[in-house]
Amino acid sequence: RAAIIVLQGNQLALEIKGSAYSIALEAVTEQILKDKAIKFPKPIEDSGVFDTLRKELLKIVAAALPKSDKTLVDANNIFTNRINDLNRPSNADKLRKPFELLGYTLSKYEQDVIKHRNLFQHGKLPSNPDSEDGVFKDVYYSCMILHRLFYILVLKFIGFEGYIINYPQLHKHITSKDLSEDLLYKI
Repeated sequence: RAAIIVLQGNQLALEIKGSAYSIALEAVTEQILKDKAIKFPKPIEDSGVFDTLRKELLKIVAAALPKSDKTLVDANNIFTNRINDLNRPSNADKLRKPFELLGYTLSKYEQDVIKHRNLFQHGKLPSNPDSEDGVFKDVYYSCMILHRLFYILVLKFIGFEGYIINYPQLHKHITSKDLSEDLLYKI
């Protein structure tokens, strides 16, 4: 499924391509974690400690956002749901784990792209520049990194060790981002 999403994503407009690659990266991550039987540890392993913390936080929310005030019911529900989910690892943590398991060390810029990939899925673009050209360069760069990360996971998962074409470096003239890497990238 993930490979089909990437292949179809290659044909999409740049604004949508990032979402497709993000979804594919999450799908292949889930498969690798399932295959390797990886269960993420909770930030607080002792369920009694977390339950005490959760109850205290929920008391604060109940006092600050009483459900008796109809204007605060939605806020109360949102905070309650988030507190109940506090003891779960982040999506970024889950996405980084397969790389670690497969012996690939993510660079700082790859970790940043993983962290910001959620923007694509929520209708935003991982870019700040004021010019359309700057936005294009940033989005194109992020898409190429997500694409490469997907293929690194797939190739490492099947046992490949060798070189791949480093498209983010090859396209530095378009993105204005020189990664100072070779055009053939060892994985």
